[in-house]
Amino acid sequence: MVFFHWTFLFHILGIGLIFASLLGGLVIHFRFRGTRDWKSRAVILPVARIIGLFSPAGTALLLLSGIGNIVALSLSPMPFWMHLKLGIFVVLVVLGVWGAVLARKRAGLVMSLSTGNPSPDAEAKLRSAEAFGSSVFIVQGFLFLAVIAISVIKP
Repeated sequence: MVFFHWTFLFHILGIGLIFASLLGGLVIHFRFRGTRDWKSRAVILPVARIIGLFSPAGTALLLLSGIGNIVALSLSPMPFWMHLKLGIFVVLVVLGVWGAVLARKRAGLVMSLSTGNPSPDAEAKLRSAEAFGSSVFIVQGFLFLAVIAISVIKP
């Protein structure tokens, strides 16, 4: 039973890292969008990258501790709610990877705009990336809340 206590503790830590990544990333994203100066935006990007690194660490912790919890609780036929939770979690991970690729492209656009040698359509691409980034954060937030609700309700 001690094994379960440790895996449960690491599961809670993973949830905290994911929550910090989503909430911190959302706050920084909207702060980034509210800043009009390109050099100020370039300063915000490293902070966003650090906050974004919480997500892979939280994902790894959640996956490993989740497997540990399944083993510790001897859930041989996994219940439906756990399959549903894992499916939503996979979608969250895919959106996180896609968001990271988008963030890297956005960083390149901001750096080119802040140095003064942007491509002709850099601002349009950046506006598109910002709108998509907002959508990703909102969808990830709702999916994260769905995973938490499924964990509590266990339909």
